Amino acid sequence: MFFVQAGTPTSFTFVDPQQESELRSSIVNPIVKLVGDELVIRVKVLDAYGNPVPNQNVNLTLRRGFSVQTQTYRTDEFGIAEIRMAFATQDVGNWSFFLIASGIRLPPDWQQIYRILVLPKLDQVSRERVRGLGLPFLPPTVPSGQTPPSLSEILGIDPQVLQGRIVRYNPILRRFELVDPTSPWTEVGVGFFIKPRQNINIRPSTGRLPGTDSLEISLQPGWNLISFPIAVPMAWQLSTLRVRVGNSTLPLSQAFDVFAPFLWRWDDVSGSYKLIFDRTMAQGDFEGEIRPWESYFAYAFQTCSLIVPVPATVRKGNVSSHPSEWRLFSLKVERKEGTETLLLGLNRKGQKFEGTLPPNPVAPVRSALIGSDGGKTGIIVNPERQKVVWSLVLVGDSERDEEVTVSANNLAALDRSWALTLFDPATNITCSLRTGTYRLRLLAGEERKLQIVAERWIEKSLKVQNLRVIPLRGKFIAIEFNLTDSAQTEIIVQTLTGRTIRVIDKSFRTSGTHRIIWNGSVSGEQILPAGIYLVKVVARDHQGRIAQSTVSAKLR
Repeated sequence: MFFVQAGTPTSFTFVDPQQESELRSSIVNPIVKLVGDELVIRVKVLDAYGNPVPNQNVNLTLRRGFSVQTQTYRTDEFGIAEIRMAFATQDVGNWSFFLIASGIRLPPDWQQIYRILVLPKLDQVSRERVRGLGLPFLPPTVPSGQTPPSLSEILGIDPQVLQGRIVRYNPILRRFELVDPTSPWTEVGVGFFIKPRQNINIRPSTGRLPGTDSLEISLQPGWNLISFPIAVPMAWQLSTLRVRVGNSTLPLSQAFDVFAPFLWRWDDVSGSYKLIFDRTMAQGDFEGEIRPWESYFAYAFQTCSLIVPVPATVRKGNVSSHPSEWRLFSLKVERKEGTETLLLGLNRKGQKFEGTLPPNPVAPVRSALIGSDGGKTGIIVNPERQKVVWSLVLVGDSERDEEVTVSANNLAALDRSWALTLFDPATNITCSLRTGTYRLRLLAGEERKLQIVAERWIEKSLKVQNLRVIPLRGKFIAIEFNLTDSAQTEIIVQTLTGRTIRVIDKSFRTSGTHRIIWNGSVSGEQILPAGIYLVKVVARDHQGRIAQSTVSAKLR
């Protein structure tokens, strides 16, 4: 039996020729991996006679930014080493690497390096809902004379799944337009809406991240549906964003007349828009960062470019410690076909701000705030005063009556010293949005205007005073009482043992004197027998304080 002693390594190659080709291409356009993926590379080391070299060290040098890692692997009896690289959430970004065995390097050119682009994973895109989509990377670099890959190729999706199911927004013509997924794609910063023909998992095949400290997104006057080729969440901070108009560049915080300082993101689960704003300037119901894979509506007042820093310099935003200037909260208008979200706010510095609603990809907008010029808007921030009023307009379905509910969400920014109420002039009903939800029925084609009132609470005790019952003709009685402050109120009829027979009224009432007429019935036409009963009034205000008063009433 003969044993062959391996000589000095002279050959260091990849086991799989196809993988070798892919890695050679990655020198220009990185290999794309998603969080949770693993890259497995198999290399072999041979001597001058083609014999495998076992127990040979293979060194992997992995770079990301200023971080450098070195790992050592050893070849097996067949001269093969298997190198595994797994990618977690914190690994999102650009990676590069090279391999060395016995002084032999891959890639052989010391000026070159293999590249990997690690992207956050996108959940499965459902065929049931319209979803916003943006590319968190740049299209690949293509040699002169070579056709760029199509959008479907970049996304790793069968084009038939997207044919007729992906649109962009044309700011000049002010309309959504279909995108051909089979056409070459080279544009940067474009956002889309998609509703694929079947559930899909996006697996990008090629792409790259910005190699500079900032990137520019071109904007036309009006609404622009954009995305950010950024692979990690990034704080939306006006102090780090700039706007270019011609040859002039201004901080976004000084260019509100050029670019509206917020974005809108379509939330496919709720079927409504979410506001993106600077959390160092406001607190309340909005998002404070831009995310990978999302598209956003941005509004420009003139042709300009939005200059965005790449995450390497602003990955973590420092939240300001000084008090926020704005308090933002939301109104939720719910209908059978979905929910619409509107933003209201107060500005401590006394300046008014209004922002229009972006185009809806699913249905016409039928809920809006009324701006100073009478136009419909999606966000109004009013100067902070003792009492602030917003006007809300609701438009009914053109063909049928419908039930609508209005509620306030995320009122943490509006502290308990503020009362928030809704007034419906059509029904003369007032409802506390602190403690309840307002329900109404809109007739087909009806346009209903409501008022939303925020009023700073002036401390005074909550009491139910001067409760009395006045006999009227027959079984009818009048119940009168006085409230010292606004509160959600219940008027209850009980037996002398305290058993509740009927709740006569349950509504929000302002401070002052109130009068209710009761016909002595339990329900419908069922009349209580003659006797002595208790009438109780219970009041609960937006701070949770409770007051009540009880008086006896004799029914004839």
